[in-house]
Amino acid sequence: MGTARANGPDLDAAAVLRAFAHPTNLGEETMKKLRRSSLSGDAYTFVRALFLSGNRYSPGDKVSVEELSRELGVSRTPLWGAIYRLEA
Repeated sequence: MGTARANGPDLDAAAVLRAFAHPTNLGEETMKKLRRSSLSGDAYTFVRALFLSGNRYSPGDKVSVEELSRELGVSRTPLWGAIYRLEA
């Protein structure tokens, strides 16, 4: 996957996803909880990378904000904000 331009330096979607994922004892990847310091920015960066990577969602797929919320340990509000920001 190539790099995409965000509001700032080049953003490699796969690198961002690797930064948020960590292996479990079973060899599966789970998501790290987002830091509270810049929650809306982290949510935007993560959701953008998740969509650009194409690993989990394809164009037209339904996104479960509630599932992402549970996985990341945040409320749905910052995730909805990230999605609305991406739609703009």
